[in-house]
Amino acid sequence: MHSKKSLIKSLTQSISYLFLLSALLTSSVYALDVDASYGERRGEVIYQIGGKLTLDPGVSGNVRFPLSELRFQLNTPIMNLQFNQAFKNDWLILISATKNVTSNSGEMQDSDWGLNYYLINPRAFPRDSLDIYSESRLSLNAMDLQIELRKKIEVADISLWRIFIGAGILFQRYQFEAFDTIQHYPSTPEIPAVVLKGKNLTYRYRASMPFASANVTRNMTPKTAVAIAALYSPWLKVTDYDDHILRNKTSTGKSNGWGVKLSVSLSYAMWHSTNVYLTATYLKTLANGTQTQSASSDEKISSADIGLRNINKQRNMAVGFSHVF
Repeated sequence: MHSKKSLIKSLTQSISYLFLLSALLTSSVYALDVDASYGERRGEVIYQIGGKLTLDPGVSGNVRFPLSELRFQLNTPIMNLQFNQAFKNDWLILISATKNVTSNSGEMQDSDWGLNYYLINPRAFPRDSLDIYSESRLSLNAMDLQIELRKKIEVADISLWRIFIGAGILFQRYQFEAFDTIQHYPSTPEIPAVVLKGKNLTYRYRASMPFASANVTRNMTPKTAVAIAALYSPWLKVTDYDDHILRNKTSTGKSNGWGVKLSVSLSYAMWHSTNVYLTATYLKTLANGTQTQSASSDEKISSADIGLRNINKQRNMAVGFSHVF
């Protein structure tokens, strides 16, 4: 499990990088808006394997999809620090970092279907039977970094609205550690559950998502405003790494797909340059690709390629304040 000391160090480094980027990329002539928020993240990172299976060059076939599915929960408090720097009147650069505050993010759920069908007896076991199911405690170290350039669009007769279009990139770096596993065998209940103490799995998820965006803000009253932001990407790239420690098996995957992120914020001007706000965010990404598995036993190494799907679903709610310098 990651210590609080390492989490604080990581967050401090991220804040330092953001200040440096803001200083390098912007000018002090224009207003700098600094936002800080605290909230809750609920969601999960999922990876599924199945479909086309290649054991050796020229030896391939198709298996159930998903044959196996792992779900890593993302249920943690989060902190966000964001810089919005205006320049040349109609342009805005945004740099935002989000970090989990505590390492406990819930549990990992690991499900395997059809193993008895493929490996033991297809006549005795159905292809869609859930043969192995396990739950593990989970530790998470996560960072989201978003960099975006926005351009204000001038539209006549809508002075209460501010409209921006933009482009940017979102990076996600998550590392999970699963430990203290309880494993069940639903299709063969005569086999007792197994308890596996200690760390048994490490999973790393890395996503890079260039995107296009649209952002609209409307002043509801002199002191309140509502902002809606949406971004979409068909250029998502995901790499992941799974180390099944107790089985001496590692898996690496590469996939491509799409992502969408939506957010709604309600702000209230407390003083001339300071606002408080409430924001809700939804994110979903989906990518398909191939996973390469390598297993070692008795000094022999075997490998296989299998179809892969990566899914990331999140809902965030946070409260914060912003100040214009």
